[in-house]
Amino acid sequence: MQFRIDQRMEICSQMSQTPSLGRTRQGDLLLLYANYPDCMAGCRMFLIRSTNQGQTWSRPQLELTSTLDKGGIEATLSVLDDLAFIGYLEGSDLNRQPENPRFCKPLRSEDGGRSWSSPQLLEGDWGSIMPDAKIIRLRDSGRLLLPAWGFKGWLDR
Repeated sequence: MQFRIDQRMEICSQMSQTPSLGRTRQGDLLLLYANYPDCMAGCRMFLIRSTNQGQTWSRPQLELTSTLDKGGIEATLSVLDDLAFIGYLEGSDLNRQPENPRFCKPLRSEDGGRSWSSPQLLEGDWGSIMPDAKIIRLRDSGRLLLPAWGFKGWLDR
């Protein structure tokens, strides 16, 4: 199998990073991206939609902003039919802002990303959600897996 680029276009004209792409059952494309990297202060995540195979994109339909004075957000988007999930971690890099906590807060949509639940705080020690990881559903149980990573220095705060 050989890959080739059919078209290249600019979707966002600001600095952006960690894109995460999904397709709904109706064929809409959802794109989640950050305006700063690595949970930096002021980082925001935006969700946009294309209903025509990526030819045009909506204005941001969802914006996630950190509630902390310092620190930002890392997130990933997964779409499973009409169920869409955003797993995001709010916090900061330990070296830059060691006093900040880190919170894992997933959101859920049951209508292909048109409306979203409030963020739900997951209890426990979390390192970080991988910005390019996907949330998957296990076939037998229907349970969801959210990939995360961390190391002892973050988890022992």
